[in-house]
Amino acid sequence: MKEKLVRVRPYQLVDKQLFCSYHLGKGQDAFTLHPLEAIKLCEEEPERHPFIIERERKIVGFFVLHIGNGTEVFSKNVRAAILRAFSIDVNEQGQGVAKQVMNQLPLLVHQRFPEIDEIVLAVNKKNVPARKLYESVGFVWHGKTLDGRSGLQDVLHLRLSL
Repeated sequence: MKEKLVRVRPYQLVDKQLFCSYHLGKGQDAFTLHPLEAIKLCEEEPERHPFIIERERKIVGFFVLHIGNGTEVFSKNVRAAILRAFSIDVNEQGQGVAKQVMNQLPLLVHQRFPEIDEIVLAVNKKNVPARKLYESVGFVWHGKTLDGRSGLQDVLHLRLSL
């Protein structure tokens, strides 16, 4: 069966209503924000840039790239972008969407934010599937752990070499 390609694009205000029928999997709200919660933070903080993940013109996922103020907790690299609030709608999980997005992310970041040379994220120690995904595309843990809202989180890094 041919894999359906996903497309990542910047969030637009008209997209907001589409997230009313977006659902996280059971227990996933402990690890990530629902897109509507994350969008609210983006509206308050211009350093946060929301993105939509689409497949066949349907919204299937969401994430935020945080650049600038507030990122120093995760990395001392002033040219790092923090990946936040990454999620795939529960009805779309297990179909390779997240892996496709992670593989597209370095080029997307390079094109939209050419000054960025690293992507950083925090993954909850209990969220083993997410960690496996991130490590499978090259994210590396250098030993830094933070206390998150649902427990300890490892900070993973992906150097961009485009």
